[in-house]
Amino acid sequence: MAESGVEKVLQKLRTNLEAGSYYEAQQMFKTVYHRYRSRKLYADSYTLAEEGARLQLEKGQLNCGVELAKLLLEAYEADDLEVNDTTLRRIWNVLHAFPQASTSDAPGSCTASEATQFINATFKWATRKQAHAALGNMHAQAAQFLWDTYGQSQLQAITMHFLRSDNLPGFASVLAQCVSEAHPDEEDLFLTRAVLQLLSTPAQDPAACRKARAADATELLESYQAITRQALPDTPVMHFTQLLVQAVERESLTLTRLLQKEYRLSLQRDPALQGLLDKVEAVCLGVKQGGGMGNILSDMLKTLAEG
Repeated sequence: MAESGVEKVLQKLRTNLEAGSYYEAQQMFKTVYHRYRSRKLYADSYTLAEEGARLQLEKGQLNCGVELAKLLLEAYEADDLEVNDTTLRRIWNVLHAFPQASTSDAPGSCTASEATQFINATFKWATRKQAHAALGNMHAQAAQFLWDTYGQSQLQAITMHFLRSDNLPGFASVLAQCVSEAHPDEEDLFLTRAVLQLLSTPAQDPAACRKARAADATELLESYQAITRQALPDTPVMHFTQLLVQAVERESLTLTRLLQKEYRLSLQRDPALQGLLDKVEAVCLGVKQGGGMGNILSDMLKTLAEG
C-alpha cells in the first residue's frame, strides 16, 4: 500500500516535469517526503528522495535535484544506516543522473562542482560509518563516473579517487588517454607524477604502506604498458621513477636520496616533483616533513632547554 502511494507521487512528479512545472513538482516532493519522515515511513522516504532527485536531474534541474539528493544523505545520517549495496545503489543512481559535460564545462563548472560535493558528502557518511572495506570500490566508482561524465576538467578529483581506489588499471587507462592528447615529450612526466602521487598517498594500514604502495606503483606502470602496448619511455626521468619504486620497496631512504641526487637535473623539468618526493619520503620512509637545517637547530635548542 505504501509503495503504491510512493508510485502515485512519482507519477504526479513525472507529469509535472513533463509539463515543465519544475517548482510545483519540487514542492510536492518535499511536502510528501517530510510527511513520510514524520510518519516513520523511512523506506518510502528513501525511495522518494532517490527517484525525485534522479528525475529532476535528468530534466536538467540541477538545484532541485541536488536538494533532493542531499535529503537522501541526510536521511541516511539521521537513521544511522549502514553502508551496503542497497544504500550505495540509491546514491549511484542519483549520481549517474547528473547532467553530462557540455563544451562549456570547466574545472569550476556548477554541474561538476555539485556532483563532486555530493560525492564528498557520500564519503563523509561512509567514513563516519567506518566502512573501510567499501571505500576502495566507492573511490573507483566515483573516479570512473567523474571521468566518463566530465573528463579532464575534473582530472584532479579523478586522480584523487583513483589513487584511493581498488582499480589501478582504470587509472592507467585515464593516464593513457591524457598522454595521447598531450605532447609526446611529456609522457614520462605524466607517469612520474602519477607514481609519486600514488606513493605519497597514505594507505589505510601505515605498517604495510611501503611495500603495498611500491606494489601498487608497479601494477600501475604494468597496466599502462598493457593498455598502450608499448614500452615505458626510455628517458632519465622514467628510469628514475622505476628505480625509485624499487628503493621504496626495499625501504631504503639512502638509495632514494642517492637517486634524487643522481637525477637532479632531469627532475628539474618539473619543479613540482620535489614536493611530491618529500611526501613520498614522509609516507613510505617515515621522514618527518619540513625537515632540514631549521628542524635540526630547533631540536638542538629544545635539547639544551630541557637539559
